[in-house]
Amino acid sequence: MTMIKWMPAGIMGLLWLGGLLTVRPWRTVRSRGQALAVLALWGYLAVLIPLCFTPFPAHRGVWGGMAPIMVGTAPTNPIPFRGGLTPDFWLNILMTVPFGFLLQTIYHWRWPRILLAGLALTCLIEGGQFIAGLTVQLNRWSDVNDIITNVTGTVLGSLIRGLWVRFRLQ
Repeated sequence: MTMIKWMPAGIMGLLWLGGLLTVRPWRTVRSRGQALAVLALWGYLAVLIPLCFTPFPAHRGVWGGMAPIMVGTAPTNPIPFRGGLTPDFWLNILMTVPFGFLLQTIYHWRWPRILLAGLALTCLIEGGQFIAGLTVQLNRWSDVNDIITNVTGTVLGSLIRGLWVRFRLQ
């Protein structure tokens, strides 16, 4: 494996750092709990980058017994629910639950805005993986199922936070 395949993770890491220094979330924190949630959100994003952009040799489609549909050198799956409800499907939902939970904790957004934030994050991930597949042959699938499951996980995380607050107050 060549070092060039690590470039997407490095670029995304620099974008994360640039975002952190631009947004400077510590300036708007109102309480210790909110500070902890902001720290957790940025930490979550820092963990998500290597999880999604570091090279690894295995194709995820093996769980579903499917071969990728290649677009140039980028492995893709443009067909929703192709491959079934594999462990990968459920893990992608689980992976983004913290994102929705933390967004709801910090910003108290309504679900359409949470959905859009989940969609934006997912498009950044899937688009980045697709571009990395075309440029450095990263071998990470760009999968429409990931878009569906990541947005679902984000909204689910927000709903869990809402239920937690509701029942904690009663």
